[in-house]
Amino acid sequence: MRVIATIFFVLLIGTLLCGQQIAFTSRVHLQSPVVITSIQESKTYGFDSLMLHADSGGPVRAVRFKVTFKTIAGEEITDDRRVVVDMEPRDRKIVIVDLGHIEGLKQLAKSRQQKDGLAIITVAAVEFQDGTVWEESSPVQEMPVFDPVIPKK
Repeated sequence: MRVIATIFFVLLIGTLLCGQQIAFTSRVHLQSPVVITSIQESKTYGFDSLMLHADSGGPVRAVRFKVTFKTIAGEEITDDRRVVVDMEPRDRKIVIVDLGHIEGLKQLAKSRQQKDGLAIITVAAVEFQDGTVWEESSPVQEMPVFDPVIPKK
């Protein structure tokens, strides 16, 4: 029994030391009419669902999200999806987006010969009920102000 526990412990430590780490965060544009207030992960997706806050004067029909994967080797847009949200001004709503496939991002990091990476979700565009569209054009303001720390091994 003690031998099995020791083997399990060694395998667990080896997996943790050799495994890739992907951190998930969001960034917001200063003038975005929809803000991501929280992120929920699942075993499959880094961005399984999002809590949104409509910070606009009119009803929102849909939001287009963009996921950028960033490593020391560079950054690349990995996901881009439009999601119908139907929100009134100042509403809060949880929407399921299923973005940031964890295994896919790990494989992308591995193909770049990187152990760590950062997946960043942003609001790329907002469609209003009246047919107008807001698109990202201003610089991104990080939210939170700092990126999550990825532990060094």
